[in-house]
Amino acid sequence: MEKTKLTIAPDLVVDPNISVEPMMQVKRDGGDWEYLSDTIHGFTHEPGVEAEVEVEITSDPNPPPGASSLRYDLVRVISKQPR
Repeated sequence: MEKTKLTIAPDLVVDPNISVEPMMQVKRDGGDWEYLSDTIHGFTHEPGVEAEVEVEITSDPNPPPGASSLRYDLVRVISKQPR
């Protein structure tokens, strides 16, 4: 189990190399934007709003086929800024 802060981009994006479904882009510790195809349980993305959140990441040793081995759970929303 690990807790970390993520900055969530204001708009969902599609990367056809990963998925045809829109997904979030996140920054970890001020790094570069990266795609997050997983759900953050307890968090609802708001279009046009950049959010900073704290999440708890746990590992699932037996994920369903095609699913990520990581689970993201919202701990708290730190801030929200319209963009």
